[in-house]
Amino acid sequence: MISAHCPRFEKCSAPICPIDPGWPMRSYKGGEPICAFLLEAARNGGIVPERVTATEELRLAVQRAYPEINSTWWTIGKRLQRASKCGPKLGRRPGTLQIEEAR
Repeated sequence: MISAHCPRFEKCSAPICPIDPGWPMRSYKGGEPICAFLLEAARNGGIVPERVTATEELRLAVQRAYPEINSTWWTIGKRLQRASKCGPKLGRRPGTLQIEEAR
């Protein structure tokens, strides 16, 4: 899967993209944006919840990469840990902040 298959690709500026096959070779500087799908997975035990409209391929890619991204970059790990203590952000109300399925 390539990053262009992400519904947020055009507006996202997260340097570590879990659907980018080269993400392990990328660098991350503290304070840069974090993938919205990674943050939502953190709020749901490492799994992208069904209420977030996304392709199954995207869900699985995020879920596979989540543990390694979490442990590789401590600054991302801290943000994911903080997000895990918050409620959902994506798909919580119909029509707001909902991710549309990539076509």
